[in-house]
Amino acid sequence: MTGPPRPTPDQLTLAPELALLAALEAVLDLTVRALEAAWPEPRGNGDEEYLASRITLLAGELCQALLDYRDVLVDDGS
Repeated sequence: MTGPPRPTPDQLTLAPELALLAALEAVLDLTVRALEAAWPEPRGNGDEEYLASRITLLAGELCQALLDYRDVLVDDGS
């Protein structure tokens, strides 16, 4: 998962919540990387693997929603 560049000072002035959303993106990225390191290849149908896969999927969806939110804020503020 690679996120967008950090919010600019102008963007943060317009929408301070972008700072927290950028932090959330960074934590999600670290979480997904840790899960991928723990479960590099699915080996079965265990609960741990299922949940790791589910978290990874949901993290990707959440990151996309964060990007969409940021795009709307930045576009509306221009």
